[in-house]
Amino acid sequence: MFSRKKLVAAAVVAGALALAGCSSSSPANEASKDGAYSIGLVSFSQANSTSNNILVGFQEVADKKGWKTTLVDAQGAPDKAIAAIQNLVAKKVDAIFYTVFPANAMAAGVLSAKAAGIPVLTAGGGLSGGVQATWDFGYAEGVASAKEVLKDLQSGGNLLALGYDLGGPCGGRDQAMKEATANTDVDVTFQQVTIPGQVQSGQQYAQAWLAAHPANSGPNVIWSCFDEPAQGVIAAVKAAGRTDVTIHGLDGPAVNLRAVQDGSQTSTVWIDATGAGRIAAEAIPEALENGVDGVKTIDKVAPFTVVTKDNIKAFLSQHPEALKD
Repeated sequence: MFSRKKLVAAAVVAGALALAGCSSSSPANEASKDGAYSIGLVSFSQANSTSNNILVGFQEVADKKGWKTTLVDAQGAPDKAIAAIQNLVAKKVDAIFYTVFPANAMAAGVLSAKAAGIPVLTAGGGLSGGVQATWDFGYAEGVASAKEVLKDLQSGGNLLALGYDLGGPCGGRDQAMKEATANTDVDVTFQQVTIPGQVQSGQQYAQAWLAAHPANSGPNVIWSCFDEPAQGVIAAVKAAGRTDVTIHGLDGPAVNLRAVQDGSQTSTVWIDATGAGRIAAEAIPEALENGVDGVKTIDKVAPFTVVTKDNIKAFLSQHPEALKD
């Protein structure tokens, strides 16, 4: 089984193989004879903990079942993800699983897979023509997070909302936040972070926003559609010596759960990313049986938990693994 660190290294090696036209996978007509499938894995970004953990969970199942996998890191770039999918199609893998990119942005790759009879599954991308299965962690989690944010903004105030519309989950979360604040007195500033460099991007936007929103202008709240920019936000708030700002995020990597523990962050929405990856892998035989033209699709929400200072102790007693980096 890949560890998280080994998964990153494997992405670099496998990505180079994939883009060079070489493959570590067996041809589909050989691999599928005994159920030892060849699976193409396309990571949104190995710098993103949630995407990485999804693939760790998927790889755990693949290893147990004896499947061969080819992993490519798209580094947050849709064009690289499309090229990776097309290369995997050329290699005749049995199925393709990718993370985070919205399905409509992957159409050129996904439709080439469909034409080749290769099922495509995604975590976070949503269903679209050619995508047979999805485990989403966007809109529903965004609604839950927005409820926590609005607890701090009941009397109005200022909100910096850090989004990333190139990612499927963040697109749904941004939509949820826009809906939640649409008919309120909250002054909302929406900004798009960059990937790679999401932590630094969050810090820079927070620094500028804090300068424009002093303590006496509050309540002041900063929300990030995923937790890595929130790490930069925490650094900016601490550097500014501000104690009036509450910070909210989503995905719940270990560093942000610790921030909720020590009070630096008010809430996060923990996604069981590794569990979602395992579930997606277990669905590969069903996706292959359904086929690319089948009417039956899989559309599920990945398991999640809203974590705050009020429930983090109980949460960690149930999920001690969540604090593992």
